[in-house]
Amino acid sequence: MSSRIHEIAKQYSVEPKEMLSWLKEQGYVAADTKSVSSTVSKIYYDEIEKKYGKPAAPAAAPAPAAPEAPALKLPAGVFVKSAADIVREKEEVAKAAAAARAAALPPASVAAPKLPPLMKAPPRPLSTAPLSPRPAPVMLAPRPAPLSPVSPAKNPVAPPPMPSARPPAPPAAKTPPPSP
Repeated sequence: MSSRIHEIAKQYSVEPKEMLSWLKEQGYVAADTKSVSSTVSKIYYDEIEKKYGKPAAPAAAPAPAAPEAPALKLPAGVFVKSAADIVREKEEVAKAAAAARAAALPPASVAAPKLPPLMKAPPRPLSTAPLSPRPAPVMLAPRPAPLSPVSPAKNPVAPPPMPSARPPAPPAAKTPPPSP
């Protein structure tokens, strides 16, 4: 890691420009470095400590012996509620909400008017005629396959030849046989 030159100078209570010029002389930063916001590698920290001594402890804020209650200055007319006041107000709000819900519901004393019981139709008389038995299902035999009209003695007809894409070649001329 590395740290900025001005941060290191602050630790050692040295002017940042003075620290930058010394670092340039030692070759710890490039000779063309112009800003104290440039960084220095931590490997050079031992050398910086030899030159400037131990870093000064950062000034810490003195810790108070006992935390004091902050003295708040409230403007005139400001009222601060206690925890008991807040609890009491929450209970009042809950009671008011329950009363509002009860007012929104219809009163339980008003009941719906009772209707007379529905009358059922008298049962239909059963027929005195005897039931006829159901006829048994009829089972049919499978039909024979139809006979084909083509007889096996005839040869099947071949399709006509397809015309070719090339024009037919002219007949070859007969050449006389070679003489001996």
